[in-house]
Amino acid sequence: LEPIATEKSGKKIMAFGSLIQIELANRLGVHSSTVYKRRYDSDFPQWSKSRDPQGIAWEYSEDTKEFYPVENK
Repeated sequence: LEPIATEKSGKKIMAFGSLIQIELANRLGVHSSTVYKRRYDSDFPQWSKSRDPQGIAWEYSEDTKEFYPVENK
């Protein structure tokens, strides 16, 4: 799959691979409640990137209630 990028808040959000909270928690190897508590932290993308097996940073979307991989410009 080729990612489809859209611009949002000065970041490029990749349109493939959105995950719900439990899926992201499993991917990061943490409890679902940890993801829930940290989702609005300003360092969430960096924190998730440090735990992701592929080094992908994630961002939470309040609109869709899902997590998306993020690529900084």
